[in-house]
Amino acid sequence: PALIGTGEDMKLYTKGYSDRKWDGPLRSSCCMMRIAVMPDGSLLGVGEDNQLYTKTSIYSGSWKVVEGSCCIQDVAVKQDGTIIAVSSATGTKLMTRPDLNSEWTTSRKFNDVVRIDVLPDGTVLGVTKTGGLKRRVGGFDGTWQYQNSFGMKADDISIQPDGIVLGIEKGGCGVHALDLETGKWGEQLPESECVTAIASPGNLIFPEATEKPTTVEPTEAPTEAPTDAPTEAPTEAPTDAPTEAPTEAPTEPPPPPPPPSKYQVFTDLVQNRDAYGECYKRGMMLAVPHDKSAYNDIVNAIKAKGTLDAKRFWFGIRSIDGEIKTIYGSNAYHRAFAPNEPSGDGVCISLSVENDYKYDDVTCGTRGMSVCEPLEIDPTEKPTMNLHHDKQSTSPYL
Repeated sequence: PALIGTGEDMKLYTKGYSDRKWDGPLRSSCCMMRIAVMPDGSLLGVGEDNQLYTKTSIYSGSWKVVEGSCCIQDVAVKQDGTIIAVSSATGTKLMTRPDLNSEWTTSRKFNDVVRIDVLPDGTVLGVTKTGGLKRRVGGFDGTWQYQNSFGMKADDISIQPDGIVLGIEKGGCGVHALDLETGKWGEQLPESECVTAIASPGNLIFPEATEKPTTVEPTEAPTEAPTDAPTEAPTEAPTDAPTEAPTEAPTEPPPPPPPPSKYQVFTDLVQNRDAYGECYKRGMMLAVPHDKSAYNDIVNAIKAKGTLDAKRFWFGIRSIDGEIKTIYGSNAYHRAFAPNEPSGDGVCISLSVENDYKYDDVTCGTRGMSVCEPLEIDPTEKPTMNLHHDKQSTSPYL
């Protein structure tokens, strides 16, 4: 998904398109006040007890408290995995820790923001108590400077990987996008109600603006008849007609081509967490090799693309709670690991070109291409309710 939101029921919902409804709620996702996404795809959350929690992924695992993480009111993650938080005590302070196992370091510099996120260049963007925006200039121990913004007061913000700033209006529950150059908040995105917190593991797909074709009307009617019409009818019959019937029987038509593979390979080099979005924005999901036949079809789909500038391909297998499963938490998949794999190099699993398309565990920040398949619903899964409770959601991403 491109956007995760906390609903009014404190459960998590997802969406990939700016103009479509939220999918959810996700299982085992309650109850976090604020959320953030780590580079490996795991989630961070701020609980109602102001402690930091972690969850294996958007779609699997349950929330577990991080020891020694109290007391915070918001959390964000830098591109290198450094965790930044805003303390919940009187006289809010910025706090940081390099990973979940370290202790908080508190900045002594003045702070008056209550919500934070990180721009692609590493700059921290903050929301003040009154809903205005500030930038942290000079790093963690730097100073806050006002960021021009108008059109609404923000209650929470989230910054996409492409740098687009999204925000929830103070006193509302819909999502807006900010034009950083002008400082203007846009109109509420369609179908974006009703969430109280947001995080951006990917980039929302915005519908392309359509323009009516322009036509040029002639200024004057033509005054003369065209002069290039033929003046005489042809006097001779065409001479290139066949004079004899064919002497050979027509050859049999070639056999029809094989049906196209349901698997598609998308060649943008992305991190594992963005591979979900590569598929989702096309109405697909990461390909899961449920059996040997599916595995072979996935490999053949990659080979059919010819020579590609990629050493690995993301698909629907990863490590969840120390056990390798499909991204949907199932143990039902074809095993095709390379020799001496998994080796513990990371929790994300890829198809390795160097190992003849066998499985290889790597860090989730590694870049690869994405192998996707059409969205399919598991009939054994119970449908979950849409955020607006007006129809059942059947998204396999739940």
